Amino acid sequence: MRIPNTGEISNVWIFVGVMTYSMYAYMEAFINKKQKAWITAHVHMYKFFGRVIKILVPDNCTTTVNHQRSDWYTQALNTTYHEMAEH
Repeated sequence: MRIPNTGEISNVWIFVGVMTYSMYAYMEAFINKKQKAWITAHVHMYKFFGRVIKILVPDNCTTTVNHQRSDWYTQALNTTYHEMAEH
């Protein structure tokens, strides 16, 4: 991504949210994948779609999933992300 003020090229993380079956997609670039950016991306996605969805299926990124559990198949969601999804 090119920084508008300086023209400097910087690496970014791309958030992609897709409405299942319609393939209606929302994409946004962030300079990091920290929790604030991740939650902000979701809020912007919901505004873009004009609604929230009943089922949210995140990928296995470290901002979403608590990787401290030993069982790969029963991982827990990050508390703040879980609260955002419940809201």
